[in-house]
Amino acid sequence: MILTIPGLRLVSEANTHEHHWLRVKRAAAHHAAVALHLGPRRAPAPPAVVVITRLAPGSLDSDNLQGSAKHVRDAVAKWLGVDDRDPRVTWRVAQERTKPGVYGVRVDVRAWDPRAVGARVVAEGATQRAEVVLDRASLAAWVEALRRVAAGERPDSMLAVGDVEVVVRTTGGAGR
Repeated sequence: MILTIPGLRLVSEANTHEHHWLRVKRAAAHHAAVALHLGPRRAPAPPAVVVITRLAPGSLDSDNLQGSAKHVRDAVAKWLGVDDRDPRVTWRVAQERTKPGVYGVRVDVRAWDPRAVGARVVAEGATQRAEVVLDRASLAAWVEALRRVAAGERPDSMLAVGDVEVVVRTTGGAGR
């Protein structure tokens, strides 16, 4: 499910020097806007992947971007019926530049069944981890391709599942 909340303005909470009550008012407004747009929709059961995209004419650096989406994240977590630190929900924050004066937030919530064949990229701090789930036949085929890479019969092997590509290459180091 993807929805856009026009006019919702995400700002750097860390760099906004204002009275405490203005921050409280903004947090309440973010919660209300998300609740209004998500409220009538049925929340998927975790596990899920949520991408919050800030739409604004300017951009924020990565740490301020994360902080700007805090209240939206809290409201989405409430709608999902989980705490925002629940490990079954993967959170991502992105931003897109818009025309001057145009602000908003796009929220993309996707259920993810770890038993289904598929893949996802999970951000873990400064690194990303690719999680790939395969049926037995696909796994056997990929293991055979990796065996051929390790034996030097092929320079690399690539597995594509959904939007995620995993490429394995040898460096020509030890054992080759």
